[in-house]
Amino acid sequence: MKLSNKLYSAFGVLIVLMVMSSTLVWFKVATETARAQEVIGDDLPGMILYSRLLDTEHQLKSAALGYMNGDASKKSAFNDVFQKYKEVHTELYRYESAKQADREKMAHILKSITTYHQRVNQDVFGRYDPDAYQRIKARVDRLESSTGEQLETLLDKLKEQEFNDAMQSTDLQESLNDDLPGVRYYLELVDEAGDMIAAIISHTTGNTNAEADFNDDAASFEEYLNLLIPLEQKPNELQDIATIKRLYKAIRDEATVVFNSYDPTAFKLATATLSELDKKHIQDIAKILDVSAREEIDDATGALELLVEGLTSTSIVIIVITLVAAVLGMVIAYLISNSIVSRLNQVLGVAERISAGDISDRDINHKGQDEIDGLAEATNKMARSLNELLHSIAQVVDDVRTSSQDIAEANDQIASRSRSSADQSTQVATAIEEMSATVSEVASQSQVAASHAEQARTLASGGEKPSGKPSVR
Repeated sequence: MKLSNKLYSAFGVLIVLMVMSSTLVWFKVATETARAQEVIGDDLPGMILYSRLLDTEHQLKSAALGYMNGDASKKSAFNDVFQKYKEVHTELYRYESAKQADREKMAHILKSITTYHQRVNQDVFGRYDPDAYQRIKARVDRLESSTGEQLETLLDKLKEQEFNDAMQSTDLQESLNDDLPGVRYYLELVDEAGDMIAAIISHTTGNTNAEADFNDDAASFEEYLNLLIPLEQKPNELQDIATIKRLYKAIRDEATVVFNSYDPTAFKLATATLSELDKKHIQDIAKILDVSAREEIDDATGALELLVEGLTSTSIVIIVITLVAAVLGMVIAYLISNSIVSRLNQVLGVAERISAGDISDRDINHKGQDEIDGLAEATNKMARSLNELLHSIAQVVDDVRTSSQDIAEANDQIASRSRSSADQSTQVATAIEEMSATVSEVASQSQVAASHAEQARTLASGGEKPSGKPSVR
């Protein structure tokens, strides 16, 4: 296998491992993301909306009770809260409509709260007038805070006086027949006065027996007052008795007005209706909402626990895969680098040996087919070629040496012949020089002859006589 293929294979293994690890991590992350989306998209909104429904239900109940306590504005608040309840229910239905059981539960909740709303408007708001209750309640409150409190304060003061007189008296008969009975009667009067006020108040809250209870308490009050009068004959005591009678009469007169002007039946029926509706609808819905909210909380908690476990396992998987990839990468790198370096060192050794002049015929051992094996084989061929070349060069050198000897002998012969030729050339040169002198002389004579010929021609043409000497031109 070629070196490039080995490298490709090694990197391919690492890439496959990385792809597998990435796929596994992606799958784990996708799973945990789905869980997180379920918590965000279902459990958490469901838990919040169920809690909002519970809170809105409590607001409905509080508005109805506030109306019963005399606040007529709570009627519009009750209807506004009901509309808000339906809006929250509609929003919750989007998350709680996947299963048939959930749809039936949501339908039951809406039906129950709608029935509660209709019955409250019809049987409570339609039959009970809180303004009348407020008016009568204000009247009773004034009676309690003014006349009732004055009477109770006066009776307490007189009781304390009788008690102090009994403690300070030295006459035993007076204490037994006057002071101590007076203390007892004043205590009874305080108790009956409080019971009368309580009976009037209970009438405003729907006690249909309140008037009878008041009459019984009033009769007892008169009885104890009549028993007390014979014991209180001093002028100041008679004045206190008159004040007690006046305050008692004011309470009786006010009670008559309250009992005659206000019918507690509507309040009682409205209260009974609210109690019935609370047990039949509000408590039932509250139980369903509470259970559903707890289920959503449990689902969210369980999903978050699974999410944490999944993220933990994903972290472990990533760490393990990273370690495996690192170890495998180091092993592959070591094997490949060791294979490459060891064989390159062999080739380098042969190259250094050749550069040092050692071209002995020792091949590099190799068995593979990769590029380094090709380099080793090429180095072996180069070494063999160099060896053959050097042998050829040595043969050529021997041939050149033999040829050089032959050439040297031929040169010696040529040199000997050259020396002989040189002697002959010297003789020829001497002869040539002699011939040159002769030629020069002949030339001189020719010039003289030419001069004479010129003179003769001149004479022939002009008739002049020769001067006897040739003229030189």
